[in-house]
Amino acid sequence: MSTGFRHAPTSRFLVSVVGGYSVLTKVLEARLDTRLELPLTHHELWRLFSTHWAFGSIGTTVIGTWLIYHMRVIERRYGTAKYTAFVAISIITCTLLQTGALLLIGNSIGLKSIASGPYGVLFAILYQFHNQIPVCTRSERFGSLLNDKTYVYTAAISLFFSNGLASAIPCLCGLLVGAVYDANLGAIKEYRFPRWMSSFASRFVLPILNTSPVAGSSGSRTRPASSPAVSQRRGRETNRDLRQRRPHQQQEQQEQAAVVVPEEDINAMMSMFPEIGRQNVISALVQSHNDLNRAAEIILST
Repeated sequence: MSTGFRHAPTSRFLVSVVGGYSVLTKVLEARLDTRLELPLTHHELWRLFSTHWAFGSIGTTVIGTWLIYHMRVIERRYGTAKYTAFVAISIITCTLLQTGALLLIGNSIGLKSIASGPYGVLFAILYQFHNQIPVCTRSERFGSLLNDKTYVYTAAISLFFSNGLASAIPCLCGLLVGAVYDANLGAIKEYRFPRWMSSFASRFVLPILNTSPVAGSSGSRTRPASSPAVSQRRGRETNRDLRQRRPHQQQEQQEQAAVVVPEEDINAMMSMFPEIGRQNVISALVQSHNDLNRAAEIILST
């Protein structure tokens, strides 16, 4: 069972906006160029912001949005408030670094513009993904030992070299930002958006982006009070259902008790979810029959 964008509304926002805006710029390519190119006139300052939201080709759009989706586990690990602040910090810092690179070394290395796309943000997230998410599965393909993170790194490398120096420079800026954030220089990890902005987003933005039901929706309406007779009948039906389910629950418990959980799997999951607790990790591994990806989904969905 895939959890999709559950508990990852900011990742969903990034995929939707980057994917949609990339297609729009491709359709209006002759009139809408989002590359960061110096010098900028006062009529072109919008490029400093827009360059992060649209890739220059369909291929990089597909790879980039897939990476954002796949690395949504970082948002679930950080929480939406911290992850959103991290993305905002990455955008601002990468803009400054990319512009500085164009000014200082652009002419000497033949760099006239920066490729459009959230390269810096992606590689800042990739740095966190590399450091914090352990390898879950390994397999041998074509004589080489691969793991579940190999595909992410392969996609990232293709983005790095997709436009030569024009894409490599923002990717390096993103890695630098990711390293600074991971080191928590200047207590940067403690930054959050002001309370009023968080309140506004929780009230108006999250209900649109979130995949989980919103409290007060039709699925959670308060039911009218029932009569005593109806309550008694429901109570008898509930008791009967519990008696019918008890044998099935006992059978499931016996099946779970027969599953042997390797200690290395427990340690891998504990390193990924240190705040969950050992017993909850073991329970998720038992339910998933030692499938680490499935166990991670069980923990994140509960």
